[in-house]
This record gives sequence, C-alpha cells and structure tokens, in this order.
Amino acid sequence: MKSDFNRSVLCVAGLFLIAAGAGIFRFDHSGDLLRVHALDPYLERAIILEGTVADEPDVRMTHTNLTVETTHLLVGEDRVPLATKIRVVTEQYPEFSYGDGIRLSGNAELPGMSLGGEEGAGRSFNYRAYLAKDGVYYQMFRPRVEKIFSRGGNPVTRALFSLKHTYLTTLARVLPEPHASLAGGIILGAKEALGDEVLNTFRTAGIIHIVVLSGYNVTIIAEAIGRALVFLPRTAGLGISAASIILFALMTGAGATVVRASLMALLVLLARATGRVSEITTALFIAAFFMLLANPKILVFDPSFQLSFLATMGLLFVSPLVTRFFLWLPERWGIRDAASATLATQIFVMPALVYMTGTFSAIAFLANLLVLPLMPVTMFFSFVSGISAFFGPIASAPFSFVATALLGYILKVAEILSLVPFAAVSLRVSFFVVFIVYALLCMILFALTKNKGSG
Repeated sequence: MKSDFNRSVLCVAGLFLIAAGAGIFRFDHSGDLLRVHALDPYLERAIILEGTVADEPDVRMTHTNLTVETTHLLVGEDRVPLATKIRVVTEQYPEFSYGDGIRLSGNAELPGMSLGGEEGAGRSFNYRAYLAKDGVYYQMFRPRVEKIFSRGGNPVTRALFSLKHTYLTTLARVLPEPHASLAGGIILGAKEALGDEVLNTFRTAGIIHIVVLSGYNVTIIAEAIGRALVFLPRTAGLGISAASIILFALMTGAGATVVRASLMALLVLLARATGRVSEITTALFIAAFFMLLANPKILVFDPSFQLSFLATMGLLFVSPLVTRFFLWLPERWGIRDAASATLATQIFVMPALVYMTGTFSAIAFLANLLVLPLMPVTMFFSFVSGISAFFGPIASAPFSFVATALLGYILKVAEILSLVPFAAVSLRVSFFVVFIVYALLCMILFALTKNKGSG
C-alpha cells in the first residue's frame, strides 16, 4: 500500500516537472525574435515609420494611445520592409480609427521596465512585459502623425468598432455626464471618458470592475444576469445570458482579452444550468491550457486573465458554499444570490487584487452588495436607451429616464462609500504571502466540499 502511494507521488511529481519544463520552454520561445529586435538599431534616433492602426484607439483625458503594426521604415528615398508593433502616445486630435494607415515621424524607444504608483500605493508594474504579451515591443511619444489611407485592417473588426463608436455617440445624446460614460463602461468597458476622479472613486469603493474590460466584470455581470432571469425557464434564461455575453464580446471588437473573459463567463453559466461543476471545471482548465498554449505570457503579465480565472473559480466553488450564510437575506430581486456571488468572488479575487494594486478596499463587499443586484436592470435600460435613441429622443425618453436614475444611484453609492474613513488601505504584500493565502483557501475549500459531500 505504501509503495503504491510512493509510486503515485513520484508519478505526479514527474508529470509536474515535465509540465513545468514544457511551460518554461514555451514561455521562453513565445516571442518572434525578428519582431522583438526589429527597431533596435534605430532606437533614440529620428526615424519615419509607416503602418496601420491595429487596435481600437485608447482615448484618455489628455492623450490617445495607438497600437500600430508597422510595415515599412523610410530611409531616404527607400521604403525598407519592417514588421513590428509599437505603442504610440499622441494628441487626442486629429482622431484616428482602427485600420487607418499612418506615417510616424519621431524617436522610437523601449517601454519602461516598470510603472509604479505613489509611494506605498502598490508594487511596481512590469509595463514592458505587459505590452510584450500582445507583441508590442516599442513606443513613441508625441511623434508627428499623418494619415495616409483609411479603411484598412480586417473589415469585420472595423465594422464592429464602428458600431461600438456609433452606439456610444448616440448614448451620449440621451444621457447626461458622467452617466453616459458610466453606461458605456458598464456595457462595453469604455471607461476612459469617466475621468480620473470618478475612476478613483470607484477604485476606493471596490467596484472598479464593473467598468473594466476584464473577465472579472464579465463573470460578475453574467452571474447577475443569470440570477435575475431565474423566473424564466432554464433554457430561456441561459440563452438570453449567453446571447448577452456574445453580443458584448462582438461589440467590443472581439479582442483576445474579452474573448477569454467571455469564454470563462459562458462556462459559469453552463455550470449553473447543468449543475455539473466538476465537468465544467475540467472544461475551464482545458480552455485555460489552450489560452496559455497560444500566449503563455498572459499567465504572468495579463491581470485580466488572472482575475477572470479566479473570479470564475470563486463562482463555481465558493458561491454554493457561502449561500448558507445569507439565508437571512430575502431572495427577492436576487439579493441573496448577489450577496453569495459577491462574497465568493471577493474571497478568491481579493488577495490577487491587493497584490496587484497594493490597496485593500474595506468596503468592497458592502459596495458590491448595494450595486450588483441592480446591474442587470441598469445594463438593460442603458442599452435600450442607446438603441431607442436611433429612433429619436422621444422614443428613448422613458428608458433614458430610468437609466439615468439607476446610473445616478451607482455613482452616489461610490461617492458616499469612498468618503468613509479608511475605505481603502494601502497594503503591500509579497508573492509568497499571496501564494500561502491561496494554498490555505484551496485547503479550506477542499475540506468544506468533502464534508458537504459526506454529509
């Protein structure tokens, strides 16, 4: 018996070492060396590049970030083929769109190794690695930018981005600010227009995830939609929830980040509908395996992937166990279910969030409990406000009135709770501490699940 146990341990250890070695090899060979070093000979020199805007422009309050896929380097009269990706920080105007061909004149440089917040605010962030996970290896600050052609790139992606832009513009005509920007953030993850002050308020209150394009908010909102549709037949509720997630992914351009997040959210819905958590867990790990096989850098340098996975695990395993603690809450309007889902995701995500941001929100659970039950209806009225606005302001008036009230409530909750003393506490923790916390969580979860099964 003992020899069988030792043999099993050795087998598991051997498989672990083989998998770890294969993972390290795949990670080290995940970059295209020709693209990585394409501009190295021309760093810190005035150069001229031609390329195409390869992603939706990231419009901020003071500038715009462009991801440009270069095609040529201009040297005198010659156009030398040169393929790489570069992050360009430019002015807000003139505006550029996905697929625009542009000419850049300026100095290229390597991204900084790290970005850090204010002293004590959190750990440094490996910005260079964060960009490299998407194949971006260089950056240019405030170069001269000229548009040389339009309507390039993938026509389907271009159409999706155009639809998103048109929708957000229409939404802004029927909702006041900052309500319109909040609606855009909730529906499509377009949070930049909210401004730093409102975003900081949301961070302090612990509800920034509702306007961040990551698996955390997709999973949370998918769960809220599913809970809100419990009065419908199971098939109908699942279909509407799944369609909402797919529509969300399409309207945001179906980028890699949102596709990963949406896939995990769909797995959560499937687990809820079938009750086969173990099988869905296997599917989750298989999906994560293939995501990492395609791009292993996301495991280390993509917070969205990490939070997506943790939030999904929390909803699958922790939520059913903590529901018993909220039997005193009414089931009406999904309050009890929202509380259990909120606590479950907070338990599994909070250690990682504290490690990433260096900030612990002491009021996050309360804020989420006050906000999340209203998310499905807020999303519905906000979405319909934008759609009905295409038919005129009168058609959208009833929907925009309700949407404005609901969005105003969320803004007011965040504002009031962010003023609570010690609402957010700076807390720097090491990776080792976070590892120990998650190990303990897994042990406790295993024990509770085993006791529940035996009982």
